[in-house]
Amino acid sequence: MWPLIDAQKGKWYSPDLSSSSFQGLQGYNVLLSLSLSLSLSLSRTYVRTLGRTVVGLYKQFKDRDAFPVNDRSTPTTVTISYDDKRRTKLFLKDRIPSWIAVTGYVIIAIVSIVTVPHIFPQLKWYHILTMYIIAPVLAFCNAYGCGLTD
Repeated sequence: MWPLIDAQKGKWYSPDLSSSSFQGLQGYNVLLSLSLSLSLSLSRTYVRTLGRTVVGLYKQFKDRDAFPVNDRSTPTTVTISYDDKRRTKLFLKDRIPSWIAVTGYVIIAIVSIVTVPHIFPQLKWYHILTMYIIAPVLAFCNAYGCGLTD
């Protein structure tokens, strides 16, 4: 795509800019690279994870309706070792409850929606709200992209 964009010199961007300027050819290169990375991470992680979650929940709720009346198989019990129980208890000891995280996110969003338009008058309250709705999706994609490039 680089030669195609370079052929648009004078139409899309000023012809007197250097090739390393972000207002010229280099800006298109960076924009296309970021767009490809974002779309790849969105399609590969977010959509796939959402799809697998929906299918898993569907199977779980579908199997819940089945009631084995004549099931003659022997029930299997899973025994968890003392070490595994202790490891799980230690791992879950310091976690933050989900309701606290969601409440904090909502409170910070409300404070931002009220204060940021006073600091930057060009931004309206609905711009900030949209940002807070889209931010978790982009953060998920950013984490995926950082994992790929590390």
